[in-house]
Amino acid sequence: MGKKLVIAEKPSVAADIARALGGFVRKGDYFESDEYLLSSAVGHLLELAVPDEYEVKKGKWSFKHLPVIPPHFELAPLEKSEQRLNLLLRLMKRRDVSGLINACDAGREGELIFRYIVQHARIKKPIERLWLQSMTPQSIRDGFNSLREDRELLPLADAAKCRSEADWLVGINGTRAMTAEYPGRWFDPRFKKDEDAERRAERLWAATKAEAIVADCRGKTGIASEESRPSTQLSPLLFDLTSLQRDANARFGFPARMTLSLAQALYERHKVLTYPRTDSRALPEDYVGTVKKTLEALGASRAFSAFARHILKQGWVRPNKRVFDNTKISDHFAIIPTLQAPKQLNEAEQKLYDMVVRRFLAVFYPAAEYLQTTRITRVGEHHFKTEGKVLQNPGWLAVYGRTSDADNENLPPIAKNEKVGVHEV
Repeated sequence: MGKKLVIAEKPSVAADIARALGGFVRKGDYFESDEYLLSSAVGHLLELAVPDEYEVKKGKWSFKHLPVIPPHFELAPLEKSEQRLNLLLRLMKRRDVSGLINACDAGREGELIFRYIVQHARIKKPIERLWLQSMTPQSIRDGFNSLREDRELLPLADAAKCRSEADWLVGINGTRAMTAEYPGRWFDPRFKKDEDAERRAERLWAATKAEAIVADCRGKTGIASEESRPSTQLSPLLFDLTSLQRDANARFGFPARMTLSLAQALYERHKVLTYPRTDSRALPEDYVGTVKKTLEALGASRAFSAFARHILKQGWVRPNKRVFDNTKISDHFAIIPTLQAPKQLNEAEQKLYDMVVRRFLAVFYPAAEYLQTTRITRVGEHHFKTEGKVLQNPGWLAVYGRTSDADNENLPPIAKNEKVGVHEV
């Protein structure tokens, strides 16, 4: 007789189920008993994506390409949780798994998380639903004694998918419509700083003139042209404790004390980070070899292997004062990962570890490359200036999932001498 695979929404819920039912043996990120396999997602594991042949790249956004309504959606794994998704796929496809039990949260969002996993797996094994309103051990046992049939939950699954696709359509079209607009500031192109004060027209000094320009431009069409020059942006330095606390607070809302506690646990208990109580953001000058060994160790990690191996292949680890500088080190050096691979980190620990590893990888990547752009929009006789930048080569930003195709900074691209509508003056 086959076993049933139980999929919860969060690891903590899977652990609660294992305790309530009993008889389970933990095997890494899943549990197994004589009757069940038990594991969990970590929230959403997949997101909606438009098939490539129907996607309008952001560099080509304009109102004539809107609205974006693809004929169908595909599912794309979320990079940060791809390892957990692959585990569930392996368990679902085991020959001894005869059916699935959806133990995700009782509601539309939990239903969506489970249905997307099944859709992505493309398997047709029978499904039952564990519907819990309480997480007490007795409620869990009662729930397993009265599992609901899959057909009862199909309307909820349809509603969840409809809401998800509607959110995508509204979000993507709204975002693209808004990013097809840009601000510009009026200026007089005849102005020169070395001319007499009487001819200085960098600003408008009379309200009547400003009002006349507004009236002259409102509702009109302008012509935009631009000039660009290359610029670069280096990666941030390695973390010290203060910068780690600041970034963890900005990104995850972690208080400073919590970040220190997590970093201390990653150092003392898990031994995956170096000493965290440091005010240095550099490494010792004789640490080049250790860094290469650390990158080799990260090469075995699914999440970081591509970046670590690329750094080693390109030979980007070499002595430089930005990273390796004895004069910038007092008692302890910057916080970086160790050769130890992490095991059984909780969610908060994993987030902090990921932050440190990505910063460590990014510091060896080349600078991000931009085009620093000055755009002039001419509306009749009036000129408006807009300055911004467009990402050309992501460099270190690739470690954070940003690419030149997907990322715009400040300015939406335009065609040469493109006609643009005046939205507001």
